[in-house]
Amino acid sequence: MTQRIQDTDVFILIEFSNATKHLKGKLRTLEGLAEMKKIGAPFLQRFKDAGHSHNTAIGMMRDTFSIG
Repeated sequence: MTQRIQDTDVFILIEFSNATKHLKGKLRTLEGLAEMKKIGAPFLQRFKDAGHSHNTAIGMMRDTFSIG
């Protein structure tokens, strides 16, 4: 079975990084955390759909956010 590029981990992480870069420095507020949860939910689901556990997906997203 062929995997679409849009479903690869790297592609999802790049999209996640682009969607959340405006939140840098704002996660110390309740509003920032709520926005991250809202924005991150579809990306988390895409990772789960790709076969990743919840914890693995969250870890990849956290790492990407802290680096990006």
